[in-house]
Amino acid sequence: MIIFVQDMRSWFFIFLVSVLYPWSLFGQWTLLNPTPTNEHLTALFFIDNQTGYMVGEHGTVVRTNDGGATWVNRNAPISWTLNDVAFTSAMEGIVVGELGTILKTWNGGETWVDVGNYDPPLKSIEFASPFIGYAAGMGGTVTRTQDGGDSWSAGPPAGGDLFDISFADELTGYACGPAGFVAKTTDGGASWNQLINGVPQTLPLYCIDFPSGEVGYTGGGIWGWPSQGVMIKTIDGGLTWNQLPGLGNPYIAVMQFLTTTTGWVVYAWSHSGMKTINGGTTWTSFAIGNEYSLNSINDLYFPDEEHGFACGSYGEVYASEDGGLNWTPKGSTLREDLIDVAFTDNVTGFVAAQKALFRTNDGGSTWDSIFPDTAGSYYLQKAFFPSHETGFLSTYNKLWKTTDGGENWVQLPPSYATANMTDLWFTTPIDGFITGNNGHLWKTHDGGYSWTLETLDPLVQVNTLFFQNEWVGYVTCTGYSYYKTTDGGASWTRFTPTIQAGDMISFPDQMNGYIAGSYTAKKVIKTSDGGVSWSDVTAPGMNEVHDILFLSALNGYVFGNGTIFHTINGGNTWTTEVANNQIDFTAASMADDRIFTVGTVGTVMRRSDSIATGIGREYRPVDALALDCFPNPITDHLHITCRMSDASPVSLEVYSQQGLRIRSVDLGVHPAGDLSVDLPVAGLSPGVYLLVFTAGEDTAIKKIIRLP
Repeated sequence: MIIFVQDMRSWFFIFLVSVLYPWSLFGQWTLLNPTPTNEHLTALFFIDNQTGYMVGEHGTVVRTNDGGATWVNRNAPISWTLNDVAFTSAMEGIVVGELGTILKTWNGGETWVDVGNYDPPLKSIEFASPFIGYAAGMGGTVTRTQDGGDSWSAGPPAGGDLFDISFADELTGYACGPAGFVAKTTDGGASWNQLINGVPQTLPLYCIDFPSGEVGYTGGGIWGWPSQGVMIKTIDGGLTWNQLPGLGNPYIAVMQFLTTTTGWVVYAWSHSGMKTINGGTTWTSFAIGNEYSLNSINDLYFPDEEHGFACGSYGEVYASEDGGLNWTPKGSTLREDLIDVAFTDNVTGFVAAQKALFRTNDGGSTWDSIFPDTAGSYYLQKAFFPSHETGFLSTYNKLWKTTDGGENWVQLPPSYATANMTDLWFTTPIDGFITGNNGHLWKTHDGGYSWTLETLDPLVQVNTLFFQNEWVGYVTCTGYSYYKTTDGGASWTRFTPTIQAGDMISFPDQMNGYIAGSYTAKKVIKTSDGGVSWSDVTAPGMNEVHDILFLSALNGYVFGNGTIFHTINGGNTWTTEVANNQIDFTAASMADDRIFTVGTVGTVMRRSDSIATGIGREYRPVDALALDCFPNPITDHLHITCRMSDASPVSLEVYSQQGLRIRSVDLGVHPAGDLSVDLPVAGLSPGVYLLVFTAGEDTAIKKIIRLP
């Protein structure tokens, strides 16, 4: 909550609850990856080699006190972009941005105060001393502070649009802009004079730096193929300028000169740059991260000649300890576009990119690659874990399986689809389904080692699977229809909704269901009578939908291009919980009381939902023992597996539906680790039973079905 208070000097932003977090309107969602952010970062400033700040889109401000090892959010109370940042001490600093924003903090970003507002966007800020500072931007705007940023006053325009400024002392400064514009002031911005001798008048200049009153550098260019760039230097305070050798013809976007001879430049839309230690006579190339990345480094800063930091697209952060020759990431290394997610409990989860599968064992704080692409011959499509240990991965024509939580993988025999698999779902570790073209639906009852084919309709593509339990399931297909089974896939009945929607489907129970569209219809429709009739419950602003997750008949989520919508009344009304048009949310998963979603640039987010009592995609009530029972239904024996955190006495009990204990087995004390037990069921009459498994203080309950 923000209250605006007006006095004689300025408008103040006072935070009564918290600093707004740009990812969520109400803070329900937590960004797990990438860290420190996946917003585009535009600028950074380091006070020393340990303490620094970065700013970016949607008011993003992040701070580190340990050289980038960890970061904390110190976001500003705005939704637009911050373009530059400067700190005069570890706790006192200024950020400037779009809409002429100038904000100040006195407590390291805990709170921000509006100390000035100028309609044109401000692009650059620099302090010549702890008290004297300047901010510049579009329309030639230059504003000055003489009290460390507490108040600001605008001077005369320096010319046209300004992209960057640099002050050699409290009075002498330089600014650059479009069409080779360079201007100089010697009276603290009271007047400006354009410098033209030796300055190309065709290319825009985006960065300028004067490490002394006489020696300065400026550069810029135009993006294209090939790019056109310029890099010039003056040694007489801007009276004359000369093109620097050795750089070729690059488009220079970022520049810093720590001394008159030592400096760094970064090319536009790249991770590549050059360093000089002799004032630009010669240059040494370097790469920040992947030099072939399509993203860009937007700023770099060296507090001393050895330690440097760089930031860029989607929250990328790097650090150097050897003067910029080598760089290491500071923050997440998982930044691939993610296409699927499967969490088996609140701490163990898997996310799939096109070329790798990643696993977390700490709730998403860290990730390890456990299925890298070594041959470069496949693209992952789906990941599904019916238990903690058993998981499956699919491409369009291959299927892999793990039985040890992802440590090892084997490719299953090609007795399933040979091409164009579209989805997979396992109701138990051994019972599963695969969909594909030509109406194909494959079934397995032995963990994927053999498959049987059923053709639902040879004229359609079967798309998305959804199972409420081992018996009741749904599959969508082209033509805006879907099939339902109530006998574990032995037979299927076709339904065609009266409203065309799409291929994302979620039925929290047999009467209430939802279908969402992706590329064509772009709608969300609802049935409350098992599919007999349908109504349109699309929210305003819903676009392409990539996944849908309903936890009950009323409580559900829709994940799409840049948005997450939530309803608690069956779609009658929707709340936009996340809005970020840079990120596509591609898949969602649920474990216990938490929802996880993934998206582009390595985005992983989490939300708690205390009223999550239904079923969503890959949602299984997960117990501390990770109890699995199969086959289920059973005929002669039941195989039971579990994971024990420590040595404990173990017992089994079987109860009838009327609550009578039918069988009790004492298994003695077992050590920590995986436990496997076979339970004979001879003597049990056909019917439904409850299996109660107890290990120490942990108890898990499973429903089992005994067939004749």
